[in-house]
Amino acid sequence: MHFLGLHKEDHILQVALLEQEKKNTSIKLLRSFVIKDNEEYVKPLYILSSLIAKKNFSISSALRAEEILFRKVSVKLTSLPSIKKIIPFQFEENHPYPFSEAIALPFIDKKKKKEGAILSFFSTRSQNLQKHLLELDEFSIEPEFVSCEPQALYRFSKFFFPIEESLFVFHLGYEKSCWVSIAEGNIEISHSLDFGISHVFSALKDDFPEKSIEELELLLHEKKDLHFLENPLFSETAKSFANLQRQLLRIHLFCEQKQGENAPKKILITGAFSTTTCLDLIYKKSCPNLTFLLIDSSKEVFSSSDLHSYAIAIGTALDTLSQDRKTLQFRQKAFVPQKQIKRKKQLLLCYILGIILFCLSANFAGKMIIKNRVGALLQSHENLLVSKSQKIPYESIDKQLQEIESKERELSTTKSSLPLFPSTPQVSEVLLWLSTHKNLNAKPSDAIKIDKFRYFLTSYPKLGKKPEPYIGKVELQFSAASSRHAKAFHEALLSDKEYVDTKKEIVWNQSKDQYTVSFFLLPKRK
Repeated sequence: MHFLGLHKEDHILQVALLEQEKKNTSIKLLRSFVIKDNEEYVKPLYILSSLIAKKNFSISSALRAEEILFRKVSVKLTSLPSIKKIIPFQFEENHPYPFSEAIALPFIDKKKKKEGAILSFFSTRSQNLQKHLLELDEFSIEPEFVSCEPQALYRFSKFFFPIEESLFVFHLGYEKSCWVSIAEGNIEISHSLDFGISHVFSALKDDFPEKSIEELELLLHEKKDLHFLENPLFSETAKSFANLQRQLLRIHLFCEQKQGENAPKKILITGAFSTTTCLDLIYKKSCPNLTFLLIDSSKEVFSSSDLHSYAIAIGTALDTLSQDRKTLQFRQKAFVPQKQIKRKKQLLLCYILGIILFCLSANFAGKMIIKNRVGALLQSHENLLVSKSQKIPYESIDKQLQEIESKERELSTTKSSLPLFPSTPQVSEVLLWLSTHKNLNAKPSDAIKIDKFRYFLTSYPKLGKKPEPYIGKVELQFSAASSRHAKAFHEALLSDKEYVDTKKEIVWNQSKDQYTVSFFLLPKRK
């Protein structure tokens, strides 16, 4: 299986092709495409067609760090179904945009029986994902999977440094950069920096307007120390480097203050020019207490410089390749890829055909079994009569079979006795329970106001039919002064063991400050 990871920044499209054979993963191709405005260019996938032809592969891309939000939330619940039900409330409390406008990917980092669970949220606005897909559509590319830059850097670091549980990863991008803090094998902090390699070249261009981009790149590679920044000729470049150093120092101090003793002691630098000597000195000057990691290229086909530069493209492919509980897929809701829909339809069709074939086979086999058993029974009866030297009364056997069928019909239509009283709580009992509920009597007095109450039976015994149990259901429509009061009432329903049947579905809907909830009632205790 082959995995094609894409990473687009400004006018550069990076491509990484990975191959997985059993449990071995190898990097087969690293390539960049430079797209210039108002110029004709060949589609990247057309150029790569000779390499990926007749291969089973999937395409994945990554949203930029500034287009996503990463949040960690602690909840006191431990039941996975209960945690999933409160995700919309937790999302709106910790994000600047509503849940309906977002694509949120939550997963559980830790879960303890007493302390609850820690949720991690990766989210983006739907319009960001739509813009991302339109940008790739210009190159006739439709990614089957969409991840994000912080997740790609996490996968990249785990692939090349699997034993490092705590690590900083800094990726120097073209226009913006990304900082990720990893602790105990999980992402703890993700931050986008408003600085990229383009700012360095813009400053160099201001200092040396007569030089071309290629000459400026060579000039940057030639510098083996930072003394050149003291030269007045490099005044704008010095300001740019100082800005980078200031931003790195600020985010590093922020992580140390927030994570305390759990803050990583090592850092991995990736991105363009990440192995350039002068930039490396700036990194070490900004974070003097950290150990800097470098990929050992002796075991790889590509140089360490190339691997560091293509970190996000490689990490994006690795995220799709992993397919574990942490794999991100932002293509959800209205953005599910057509390829995936087609595959699901094919699987559904195969499933339906399989069921039809199974039913036909079971029906045929059942008839054959019944026929064989009836034949064996008649043969046994015949042998019994022969042993007693009696004539076989075939007519009497037919009459016996008819009598048996008649008795079966009679038994199937026999009416069962019905219970005289329903086993569900009475309406008055439910109203009394609600009127004394602590969450409905919370201060202020109008914290929760019930507007509509409906009690009905979804199942009960009926004459002439098979007996069914009494099952009661309650529907409530209420308004809440804040989402906090509604959330507390919802959690109380999920944990109630006296009236609410938590094993059945509890439906919860919200429209602004109006809420609707429906739940099934437990039968009375005898």
